Amino acid sequence: MSNFYDKRLLFLRPEKIMTPMFPINSPSDVLSIKPLADSIVANGIIEPLIIRKNSLKRFEVVSGNRRLKAAITVGLRRVPCILINADDLSASLISISENLNRISPDYFEQAELFKRISNRFGVDYETIAEKTGMSISSLLNRINLLSLGDQVRKKLVSAGLDEKYAVIVSMVPEEKQLDFIEKIVSLSLTPEKAKETLQSFILPMSMPKSSNEEPFTGRKSVACDVRIFSNSLSKLIKTLNNSGISAYSDVVEKEDCIEYTIKIPKPKPTARTGAQKQINPICSFVP
Repeated sequence: MSNFYDKRLLFLRPEKIMTPMFPINSPSDVLSIKPLADSIVANGIIEPLIIRKNSLKRFEVVSGNRRLKAAITVGLRRVPCILINADDLSASLISISENLNRISPDYFEQAELFKRISNRFGVDYETIAEKTGMSISSLLNRINLLSLGDQVRKKLVSAGLDEKYAVIVSMVPEEKQLDFIEKIVSLSLTPEKAKETLQSFILPMSMPKSSNEEPFTGRKSVACDVRIFSNSLSKLIKTLNNSGISAYSDVVEKEDCIEYTIKIPKPKPTARTGAQKQINPICSFVP
């Protein structure tokens, strides 16, 4: 992966800069361009765009795509840019890292981007997590949410429910997920309260009644909890395998317990490059 420590400050015409390969198109972007454009008219561009030279030998925005669009909207003739040396993978991860810190990002779109980058560049999710500053568990949880259906995803986003709610909804049987979201919204449940309500949606599915059923005992609750844990574990193993990590689990039922064993291969060590040399920025004016 190329480094991006050798930087130059350029002033470029907006039309000379390409949009990024992996843009995050949030619904709020169109609405947020106007106030940003008004700010640029009043104050100019305070923070330079981050750009690179791509494989087509053209300038491509790595960070600051909204600023570029706003500059074009107001007819700005030149925009300040910092030119870095970054390959396709580095540019994609830098762009995503910036968007991770934005207000109310669409976590489903981000998960799709992580998956696309993994497939396109052949990198595992551990590498993506490291380069974007995320924990591997958070990233895998986000990837796992892609198992939710389109209607469920749209319902979560339109209701303004964040990733914590989406994880809880993923534990509910598919045919009851939309109803569960309705209940969260109608009762204004917090994530903690939603977790408490979760069991009432799972228990009827996991423990069907029979005509000669014995009176309820605490064992049903325990059996339900074990089943929830087993299903969650299976989803995690499947997600790891889909990401290229050959993880597997083994279950042995003993007299006094159920024993779960999970095995994940250690990543191969990679050679670390030496310290990169910092070079003082150079300012250029490109016609």
